This record gives sequence, structure tokens and C-alpha cells, in this order.
Amino acid sequence: MHISKNHIIEVELTSKCTLLCPACPRTKDKEEIYNKWSFGELDVGVIEKLASQTPTVEKFIFCGAYGDSIYHSRLFDIIDICHRYNKLISLETAGNLRNREWWDKLSSLLGPKDDVTFSVDGLEHSNHIYRINSRWDSILNAMTVIGKSSCRTKWKWILFKSNQDDVLEGYKLSKKLGIKTFQLVESGRIPPGNEPTKSLKKILAELREYKELQGLDN
Repeated sequence: MHISKNHIIEVELTSKCTLLCPACPRTKDKEEIYNKWSFGELDVGVIEKLASQTPTVEKFIFCGAYGDSIYHSRLFDIIDICHRYNKLISLETAGNLRNREWWDKLSSLLGPKDDVTFSVDGLEHSNHIYRINSRWDSILNAMTVIGKSSCRTKWKWILFKSNQDDVLEGYKLSKKLGIKTFQLVESGRIPPGNEPTKSLKKILAELREYKELQGLDN
């Protein structure tokens, strides 16, 4: 858990994840190879205590370093608790392997000041190269549902060699799905051989040119 000075608490809800991203500590750690990793989740009572005793905190960020918060068995209860204490929700996820009904339920719980960020690094033929074990059909379901919700939405895309030629199509898809923000980022943890050969600056310039031609402002 991390409490920032700008009225935000960042919480690691769970160490559960369905992916095997090569640069993730849970994949690189030798203990994971020998199945000794402890897959757990934070007790809901801890969240209620935090929410009830932090009157100046405005937002809870659920962004896992070792897991994905959508796999917490009581995430919906946690969201209800946070809202009960007037806390906003910010959820970052890879969007993998939850069914459409689950996303419909999540969508119904989120308000216009809550936000969901999808960490998806490519399209159907490229996302799984880094996000090993990802299922595109389930991710697309997730983004389709949340893209139509009232909450704020973002698609965060780490630039790799394997996805650098897909960025424009990814941006177009984000607009089609109703995802409000498309963010292209660099990473300092890129597996050898997958370093982008195009610069972030060049690709962002190409995106700006496309937006100008289409009359788009984001």
C-alpha cells in the first residue's frame, strides 16, 4: 500500500494473475518456477478500515505490481465499500479471462468519476507476444462493455517491436470501442529482442497527424 500526498491511496489487492509477462517479477522470480509463489488477496476488512479512517483520501487506486485486481474474489464488495465512504475508484487491469456478465456487473458499479485503464499491448495477433496467456476474445469483451459505461476509460499500450506497427489500428479500435484515452508508453523492462525499432516520438507524431486529418482531439 502507498499513500500519496495528493489524497490518493494505492493498494495491491491481490497477487493473483493469469498472465506470464516475461519482465514481470512473478515470472522471472525463481520461486515462481518452482510453484512456491503465494497467491493471496487482501482481506476486505483492511479496505474498510482504510476507507473509514482516511477522511482526506479521495481515491483508491487498484493497480497491481504482482497481480491483477480483477481476480480478487470480492472486488465488487470492495468497490461498494469505497463508494460508501465517498472514495473514487481507479482500476488498472489486463482485462483477461473475465466473462461478459462479470464486466456488466463491474460497469454497473462504476460512476462517471471512477476510471478503468486497460493495460493491453497490441491487437489480437500481437498482444499475447508479451502478455503471455492473454485471450483476445475476453479482452475485447471487457473493453467493449467498459467502453460503453459512464466511467472514465483509458487504453495504455507499452511500445514493443512486436506491436509498433499496430499502434494506429489500436488507436482506431479504441475510438470504435468508446475508450476515451489512448496512451502510448515506453518501458524499461523489455525482453531482449522485442525492443522497438521505431521511436515513441515518431509514432506519436504519426498519431497526431492522423487525429488532425480526422478532426479528433484525443
